[in-house]
Amino acid sequence: MIRLKPGVRLKGMQPQLALAAVLAEQVYGAIGADCTITSINDGQHKSDSFHYRGLAMDLRIKDVRFEQRESVITRLADALGPEWDVLWEGKGTENEHAHLEYDPKAVMT
Repeated sequence: MIRLKPGVRLKGMQPQLALAAVLAEQVYGAIGADCTITSINDGQHKSDSFHYRGLAMDLRIKDVRFEQRESVITRLADALGPEWDVLWEGKGTENEHAHLEYDPKAVMT
């Protein structure tokens, strides 16, 4: 199940994030956890953050058992592919979360 933390704003969310949310829900569901989106284009982020362009989202990870967190991050990165940056931010802190950012890189041919 996908949940939204109260206060999460969807306005301005780019369509790539909808796909990311569906794939994230599958990753979380595979371990029996709910997928909670904690931020899209709201909250406090760096001034140049992809959040403000509707191209990044944060997912709650502190509700995932500690021994499964690294696997969740790895599975998210695998599911989303190379056009996404997937980071485990705030590891071990109250602000611990998975950060997903749509950031396609130029493909070298």
